[in-house]
Amino acid sequence: MTDHTTIPATPAAELDAYLRELGGCSDGHCIIIKPIGMHTNGGCRCARDEMKMRRVVFAYRRYRSAMERADV
Repeated sequence: MTDHTTIPATPAAELDAYLRELGGCSDGHCIIIKPIGMHTNGGCRCARDEMKMRRVVFAYRRYRSAMERADV
């Protein structure tokens, strides 16, 4: 079996891919990722999910670290 996963070329693309994989809450104003197509307007529920927010923080710290390395 072959793995068809591609590695994103830039830190921003890697961050976007990770957040898409993590997924949001389907609210139109989701703080993680804006849904495509139909969505709700009841308010983002992601901030109430501690584990999901820890993963978001991890992703942004990783992004920041990659950007700092790129500036060197």
